[in-house]
Amino acid sequence: MLLRAVPDPGAWFEGWSLESLGTDNPVSLTLDTSYTLTARFRRLPTLRLGAGAFADRDGKLSIELTGDPGANYLFETASDLAGPWSYLTEQGASWGRIHLSIEISPKGGPRYFRVR
Repeated sequence: MLLRAVPDPGAWFEGWSLESLGTDNPVSLTLDTSYTLTARFRRLPTLRLGAGAFADRDGKLSIELTGDPGANYLFETASDLAGPWSYLTEQGASWGRIHLSIEISPKGGPRYFRVR
């Protein structure tokens, strides 16, 4: 049997309750035993640029963001929009605000950021 998880608008498929199935979607199951299977979804993050972005005296990029209170955000960076993307940090917006201070190098070329 082929099983497909379809997220509601504003959400993304995170994986299955059976770790052995991973994040494949759709997934093919052989019904030779009984299963209890749950699709896990996560709401897409909503972020807005707050006071703006600026370079401070220490050469760090400071970014103020406003997000959903209580939400966690995974930040990634790359030197090319096609990737590969690297982990930067994970932060929560416990009060709806996030402040990032990111080391930057003037010789490093362009950097791109994304959030999940």
